Order: sequence, then structure tokens, then C-alpha cells
Amino acid sequence: MEKGFIYFKDTKRVENGLLFIENLEDRLFFNWFKKKAINNEILCNKCKQPIIATFRKDTKTKYIRHRGKKGKNNKCDNFQYTKNTPKYIKSAIYHGEGSLHEELKNEIVLYLKNDKNFKNIKEEMFLYHETEHYESGARKRRKPDISCNFKNQRLAIEVQLSYQL
Repeated sequence: MEKGFIYFKDTKRVENGLLFIENLEDRLFFNWFKKKAINNEILCNKCKQPIIATFRKDTKTKYIRHRGKKGKNNKCDNFQYTKNTPKYIKSAIYHGEGSLHEELKNEIVLYLKNDKNFKNIKEEMFLYHETEHYESGARKRRKPDISCNFKNQRLAIEVQLSYQL
């Protein structure tokens, strides 16, 4: 059985949950979906347990998860990877960042290491912001593909690939 599918009790219809909520652009329709889910009219197609649609305002991320106390302890993996985040979408389409991404990143690192102007070359390491902090007091951080110093300037490099589908 494929992951990420939801079940509408009233019509006995099965839909891909991620695609369904992605097409709910209008906040009114998204709230309609949430209300139906809260009323147990939309369930996980795999385990038939209640689900909930969630929207994070800060990242504009929509996703589905199991609901309630049973949802946190639910062993069903139907919605384990159905978050509508760039990382999930990239992983779903390219099965991770992909071999071409790794090859390009390695080529760039090799080039940087052969140029004496670049120092402190690191891959996939956290960079902490010097002045910006989260509410908890922790310093904000980023994790670029490559970071280095160039003539006393700190640089972050992200390898971006675009595929035409």
C-alpha cells in the first residue's frame, strides 16, 4: 500500500493526502479539510485512525499527521514522509539530494581546496549567526552544502539543481 493516502468516510473515497492538501490553496478550503478531519470524517487510509492537517505559518508548510494521544504513539508509517516541505519534495522526487548534487558539491570543494585564497573549507557544517538569536536565546544557524573563508569573509555555498519534469 502506498503511503500518504487518506480515506473519506462519507464517500468511501481514497485520495493522496499530500496532493489533496497541496491543492487546497484557499485558507477556507484548508479549514474545511481540518474540520472534517477533526470530526473523524477523514481518516488514515492505512490504519483508519484520525488524522489532522496542519499549517505552519512561518514556513507555509502543510502536512498531515495522526491525531491525538494515539497519533503520537501510532506505529502507522502512512504519514511519516508526507510533509510538504522542500526537503520532503526533493527527497520524494530525487530520492535525496542525489548523486549529481554530491558530484557537483565534491567538484566545488576540490576546486576550493586547490585555491590558496579559500580557507577553512567545510561540508554540511552548521554556521551560527553572531548576533541573531531565537526566542530561547540560542544563536540562529544555517547548514549550507559548503562553507569557507575567502579573504577574511565567511561564505556559504548551496548547490542548486533544477530538473524539468
